[in-house]
Amino acid sequence: MATNERTIAIAAALLVAVSFLAGSGFFGSSTGAATLGTVDAYDFSVKSIEFPAKISRWDDFTAKATFENTRPIPATFVTYDYKIMDVQGRVQFQVREGPSAVQLPSGTSTSSLEKTSVNSAGTYTVKVTIDYLNQFKEADEGNNVYTTTIKVV
Repeated sequence: MATNERTIAIAAALLVAVSFLAGSGFFGSSTGAATLGTVDAYDFSVKSIEFPAKISRWDDFTAKATFENTRPIPATFVTYDYKIMDVQGRVQFQVREGPSAVQLPSGTSTSSLEKTSVNSAGTYTVKVTIDYLNQFKEADEGNNVYTTTIKVV
């Protein structure tokens, strides 16, 4: 990894850690973090994943994920994991260096996932998990994973 990329990765990790600690009340004051079952509780979900109409082996493609944040305020640095697995369950692609993060406005939003390619034709399972590091207390943790299949020709 290049020095500049490493610096950016470290800065992003520190930002996520500080954001988490600030929201947890670690610094002595609470930011109003929601408790489960309240109207103000976060609830993130992956509503869908959209792929190009045709995906060919070795060709780069970018999927788009539609996320939902039911809380009336935005959420920042929400981690997600994106992986593609072959029929044997072997991971063919996964976000490098840990999960990525997105900013989720209130309501539904669409984000482009990392550009990728696969090297063999076949059927693949795609799995996207929002709030991958469980940094947010949510009203429903059961809707954080979206799984689908794609065909590569």
